[in-house]
Parts: sequence; structure tokens; C-alpha cells
Amino acid sequence: MKKILLIFAVFLIAAFFTSPACADENTSAFQITDTGYIDQYNNAVDLANSGDYEAALEAINKSLAEEANFALGYATKSGILYVMGDFTGALEAADTATEIQPEQAWGWISKSNALLALERYDEALEAADTAIEIDPNNADYVNAYINKGTALILLGRYEESIEASDKAIELSPTVIEGYINKGNALEYLGRYAEELEVCNKALEIDPYNSMVWANKRYAEKMIENEQNPQESPFAPALAVLAVAAAIIIAKRD
Repeated sequence: MKKILLIFAVFLIAAFFTSPACADENTSAFQITDTGYIDQYNNAVDLANSGDYEAALEAINKSLAEEANFALGYATKSGILYVMGDFTGALEAADTATEIQPEQAWGWISKSNALLALERYDEALEAADTAIEIDPNNADYVNAYINKGTALILLGRYEESIEASDKAIELSPTVIEGYINKGNALEYLGRYAEELEVCNKALEIDPYNSMVWANKRYAEKMIENEQNPQESPFAPALAVLAVAAAIIIAKRD
């Protein structure tokens, strides 16, 4: 089986960075006295969207220096550190987010993201499940199901991964990662026709996704091999030896 590219829900970062924070929506755990840290947070979002992660990290740290109980700020900091490759730092920031506001799903999602990158799959699954328990049918938290599906693949629990991926697809049918996870799980189970069907659906959403195209071509190759089994390369040589053996035996007789 080819090496399967697994996803760690990197698009979680995009989810953090697509809309500015609003004091009324994101800071319910504490009393608002000054929204300056929100401005710094939004600046960090803009910088991250532009790909300037160093500057984004500096801005988010300024925001957190002004308001130490800003859980979403720590969750977003975790996402920035993840993109920068600092998975341990990402985990520390996510842990702070979940300590401040354990009922906020983003902290648990970013924690599962970091744990996946650190290859701590059981813990990543647990964090994703915690996020799901907070609001299991919220499409904004589809990342939790995607991270769960990824963790389950890495733990060899492919049928369960398909279930998690189906839920991700149900909640957000246009999010490509749910289809990729499902296709990968089906591939490990040797269910190539189903994998091909999932790939085709994914390509309707994102026709230029290279990972989906690679999986599609692999599924097609495996289906072709199943339909037209190749003769062993040693078969002709073995046939010659069999004939030679038969001649020798005949001469002896």
C-alpha cells in the first residue's frame, strides 16, 4: 500500500483567521473593561492571513499581555505556533485556552491538532472528543470530527474513522478534509471502489486538489489490478522448468 498522506486539520488555522474577534461573542468568561486586546487580536488575524506568522505571533502576544484570560486568543496562538512548526508551544497555548474556558471547543480542537503533530494519537482523540461533546452538531467545529477521523486512522481504527468522517461531511459538505480522511480509511480497508467514489465527490468540490487526485489514481490502479490480476513474473520460467522436468522423467521411464 502506498504511503497515505494524513491531514492534521491545518485548515483549522484558516478557521481562526477568517473573521475578527468580537468582544461580546468571544469573551463571555470575563467582564470586558477594555477592548484594546481585541484590536491586537484582529491585527494578529490580519497578519496571519497575509502569511506573516512571526508578526502575527507578536501581535497575539500583545493581545494576551493586555488580557490574560482571553481563551480564544490562546487557541489562536496555538494555531499560529502550529503553522510555524512549534507543536510543543502550540500544545502549551491550547492547554492554557482549555484551562481558562473549558467549555470553548476551539481550545480542545487546537489541542488535538497539536497532539496529532506530536504523534500522541490517543490524547489527540480524547481532545477531539471533548470538543465534540461541547456542541456535536455545530458546523463551526467540523475540525473536531476531522481531527478525530485522522487520529482514528493513525490508531488503526478505520471503521470508526469513516463514521467520524461521515459526520464531518454531513456538517460541512464542502470541506474537503472530511472526504480525504474517509478515502484514506477506505483505502486501508482495501475498499478501493468506495474510495474512488469518495474521491470523485471530493473533486467535484475541489477539482485541483493534488492529494485527492493521487488517492483517486491509486484507487483506480488497485481496482484495475483486482479486475485483471497480473501473471507472476516467474510463471514463464516455472513453466519451462516443469516441461524440462517432465522430459527428464519421460526419458528415465
